[in-house]
Amino acid sequence: MLAMRNHGEVEKNKHEIIGNTNRLDNLQAGVLRVKLKYLNEWNGKRRENASIYRKYLSGLKLVVSEELEGRKHVYHLFVIR
Repeated sequence: MLAMRNHGEVEKNKHEIIGNTNRLDNLQAGVLRVKLKYLNEWNGKRRENASIYRKYLSGLKLVVSEELEGRKHVYHLFVIR
């Protein structure tokens, strides 16, 4: 993993794998710039969906994700145990 992080270099001037530089290119930056305008809206919708899930799963013997007081969960994943 260290070699991958350091462009394939395992020690000074010794490369065992081909490394690369994964940076944000102009196209990715442009797409992200547009998508970021909607981030709060999308996160709000995920919170609404999580609330619906909790409502309908509340009677079951499950442990579901909860939003802590004073925090805003974005519910990228809604974990059920």
